[in-house]
Amino acid sequence: MTARIRARGMDVTGIKVQDLSLAGCMIATGAWLPREEQRVMVSLPALPSLPATVLWVQNGRAGILFDELLGEVVYEHLLASHVLAA
Repeated sequence: MTARIRARGMDVTGIKVQDLSLAGCMIATGAWLPREEQRVMVSLPALPSLPATVLWVQNGRAGILFDELLGEVVYEHLLASHVLAA
């Protein structure tokens, strides 16, 4: 599964989602250099943009916490419909 991440002055597409939970996701940062506590908008497939905060950044990965939990039905649909990146 890939995501689009938007923040002040930047818009990055094709971000690989490596793990997903109701509360957030772990991504491979690629060329994007996020900062801890950075506010972002995360677009997952077929969902509106989700406001979120970068919690941690380490070894080319970042943990992102959504402002609101994903609904369980939405979460199950995303997992069933999309493969998480390795």
